Amino acid sequence: MAMVFAAAWFGALGILASAGALLDVCTRKLPNILCAIMLATGLTFAFVGGGWPALALGLAHVAAAFLLGYLFYLVGTFGAGDAKFYTATAGFFPLWDMLGLFVAITGAGFLLLLVWVFMKRSLRTRPKDRSDFAKLPYGVAIAAGAIAFAALRMPESCCAPIG
Repeated sequence: MAMVFAAAWFGALGILASAGALLDVCTRKLPNILCAIMLATGLTFAFVGGGWPALALGLAHVAAAFLLGYLFYLVGTFGAGDAKFYTATAGFFPLWDMLGLFVAITGAGFLLLLVWVFMKRSLRTRPKDRSDFAKLPYGVAIAAGAIAFAALRMPESCCAPIG
């Protein structure tokens, strides 16, 4: 039964994160409804998998991710959509996975940046600097980092016993 739960958890994370990445690439927008659904889904999995203590750890991670995302937004590293998408993604992981998730997302962001710079230099037509499409779609890095981290940590991240 635990493997079914872990597969459902990973599938939900993968589908929602991939939808966010695709929307970020195509529209440079991360809709509030997607982030709300993702946050609610992650926290629901936490509660079902570990009860109130797991939900509390998920909420603690969400609060910490919100503060970190907001800080990145204030200094101009993230857009507001990226901050809320990162916060929603944190709902899938307990607080003790915060550093690992952050490192995975940062690593994915570095790889995305390398690809982005290569693509911008190799394309003959470039979007205007003020266009939304001139900006790096960091939702892709958030999604890729979260999925990669989840794959490495599964099933511990989704259904580790509490207490």
